[in-house]
Amino acid sequence: MRHNFTVKQQRQMAARSGGVCEAGKGETEAMYGMEDGETCDEPATEFDHVVADALKRTKIMSIDEGLHVCGFHHNNKTQDHDMPKIRKVNRIVDKSQGIRPNYRPIPGSKASGIRKRMNGQIEWR
Repeated sequence: MRHNFTVKQQRQMAARSGGVCEAGKGETEAMYGMEDGETCDEPATEFDHVVADALKRTKIMSIDEGLHVCGFHHNNKTQDHDMPKIRKVNRIVDKSQGIRPNYRPIPGSKASGIRKRMNGQIEWR
């Protein structure tokens, strides 16, 4: 379940940022793909969870858990930083619960481990 920031929290974060992207402030440079000390001066348009919501799975309690950022940095962090971690966590959870992907390779392909000769003979690779 996704936990969004409340309207009150969004207003507080917007007031804190002054309408300017907060990416790179504090210790967030690496998450947003920025160099040390680099900041963004673009207008902030989106609210981002510092720790991805899918990783926490708990309700948002304070505005310290989010940043008011521009769309470029929000998308950059989501794709390059958050999504690989979310996918890994999902794989670990699935494995611990005994869930496996539906793996049915095409018969005769290299993945199937079977080779069919031109004469019709079937053999294992």
